[in-house]
Amino acid sequence: MATDSSKLVETSTAGHSHPSAAMLYVTFGVLMVLLAATVTADHFLEGVTGTVTGLSISVTKTALIVLIFMNLRWSSALIRLASIAAVLWLSFALMFVMGDYLTRGWNESEDHFMQEAVDTSSFQEMQQPFDTGGTSVR
Repeated sequence: MATDSSKLVETSTAGHSHPSAAMLYVTFGVLMVLLAATVTADHFLEGVTGTVTGLSISVTKTALIVLIFMNLRWSSALIRLASIAAVLWLSFALMFVMGDYLTRGWNESEDHFMQEAVDTSSFQEMQQPFDTGGTSVR
């Protein structure tokens, strides 16, 4: 399907380019097709294949929304740089959060080995209540 690119982009009086209505409708149609693909993949695919397929489709949908509907494609270089920096910052934050989450159980195994190495008989003697010999202390 060959389309003329001049019909898809309008130029405003300030010299900034914006998508035309035709391009917005085409993008919306593509997003609806990708939505149907997401639902179909969720219904039929399981495991790693389903996860990878779902994430790939969601990244494609996000890219279309950001580039077309949020006008990033026609933005200045500074705005593009700021958006790239925001995505990198988010990826670093998620990386650190997931690193913390995935390493939560590592100290428990070390504590288990430490508890086996300690002789607990002296601790049990200390936990026994004091024997007052039948008399009560008031």
